[in-house]
Amino acid sequence: MGHHVFISHAAADKSVADAMTQRLESGGVGCWVAPRDIRPGDTWGASIIRAIENCKIMVVIFSSYSNKSQQVLREVERAVQKDVVVVPFRIEDVLPSGDMEYFLSATHWLDALHGPLGSHLDQLLSTSRSILGKAGELSAIQPDPEPEPEPEPEPEPEPEPEPEPEPEPEPEPEPEPEPVSTSRLGALADQAKDSLAAVSTTDTPATTPDIDPSDDIDTSEGVDLSALASDDAVEGNFDAADLGDLIESDLEDLDSFG
Repeated sequence: MGHHVFISHAAADKSVADAMTQRLESGGVGCWVAPRDIRPGDTWGASIIRAIENCKIMVVIFSSYSNKSQQVLREVERAVQKDVVVVPFRIEDVLPSGDMEYFLSATHWLDALHGPLGSHLDQLLSTSRSILGKAGELSAIQPDPEPEPEPEPEPEPEPEPEPEPEPEPEPEPEPEPEPVSTSRLGALADQAKDSLAAVSTTDTPATTPDIDPSDDIDTSEGVDLSALASDDAVEGNFDAADLGDLIESDLEDLDSFG
């Protein structure tokens, strides 16, 4: 890229000079700035004079530092002698000294005292392009590339509907007990009757033995009525009720003998 603009500045204002260089060159306007563009082996003075003669515009970063700088003053004086367009770019509210005022009094100034620096650098870029266009240098300047449009964000996919919960299986009904058939009930009833009949046939009623009251019974040693009752009961000849009547009758007979 050729050098279209010479940037003159004091060493204390280097940060502003760097920002200016970056903005102009990003817009296609080549800049020459010391010490970046001094070739190795070249003297400082010779490099400065050659660069000023080959540029169409000189931008002077004007501040309290550059106002006192003899180096900046000599650069401005040289640009005026070579009919280079001088554009003062003021970053401080400072009045130029007598010698500096002599060279800059008839020049339109760009004030960068208020607001962001970037907006003033954009204005400087537009002014530089306009001057270079009048000087026939505009065809060599590449315009700022148009910013590529940002790609439209892809639409977010719609969330998939949540699957409906599966219905809980219905509990299986408990199996109903199998009904007992009437034939089965009848068989059970007949079996119960047969069991009762068998029990009743095995219980034969006891019979009471016949006792003759005239029989002589020796009561001197006593009578074991319980033995009689148990023997007869074992033989199965009488039942318990008849045994009670028999014992009562024997006791009455014993009283009569006594």
